[in-house]
This record gives sequence, C-alpha cells and structure tokens, in this order.
Amino acid sequence: MKTKWMAGVLGAALAIGVPVFAQNATDTGQENSTTQAAPNGHHRGERMLKLTQELNLTPDQQTKIKPIFQQARAQAKTIRQDTSLTQDQKHAKMKELHENTMAQLNGILTSEQQTQLKQLQEQRRAQWQQRHQQQQNAPQAAPQGE
Repeated sequence: MKTKWMAGVLGAALAIGVPVFAQNATDTGQENSTTQAAPNGHHRGERMLKLTQELNLTPDQQTKIKPIFQQARAQAKTIRQDTSLTQDQKHAKMKELHENTMAQLNGILTSEQQTQLKQLQEQRRAQWQQRHQQQQNAPQAAPQGE
C-alpha cells in the first residue's frame, strides 16, 4: 500500500513538473493540430500557458525549458515501458528523472520563480492527496441490478 501511495505521489509530482512545460507557451489559445490532450482533459499548451503566466516566464526561458521537458517526457515513457524493471526500480528511476529535471529547471528559473513553482507543486500535491483520500474513504457503490 505504501509503495502504491509513493508511486502515486511521484506520479503526481512528475505530472506537475514534467508535462506542464512540454508545449510551447507562445500558443495564444489558437487551435494547434499537434496539441495533445492531457490526461485531465486540458491541452498541454493551455497548461503551459497557465504556468507561463503564473511564473511569468520569459520567451528565452520558455525556449530553454521546452526541450528539457520534451526529453524528460520521452525518458519517463521509456521507464514506464521497460518491462525488465520492477515497480521499485521504475519508481527510483522516475524519482531520479524528476530530480534531474527539476535541477535543470532551477538553473533557468529565477529564485522567485523557483519559490512560486514549489508553492504550485505543493498546492497541486495537496489537492491530489485530498482527492485520493476522498476516493479511499468513499463507500463502494453496489453493482447495478442487485
């Protein structure tokens, strides 16, 4: 149970930290045929635009960040698909990937932006934990037809 919880927290952290920057933030809401839907139903471009606004990223920062997160997303996909790794090994590699990605990001962000990003991550992590807790505590619905 603890391993699943840790994997969920790490997954949430990666979901917050990695794909958020994957799409170029210069999209202004115009439909982009290459924009992919994110798991929560939002387009990555919209998420990137929101984060760009929240952190007040400069165009230079956006240009530097985009390839870092594209590479991190590709590495995360490779880790998830590697059937030779145990769940614990995948967890460790994902954690290492997240730490390396955040270190690269911190080299681009100002100290104020780093602080803002940590606050955003903590807020999203808390929201995820609250939803997860609610799901755990929700009574299981009886199957239909009984």
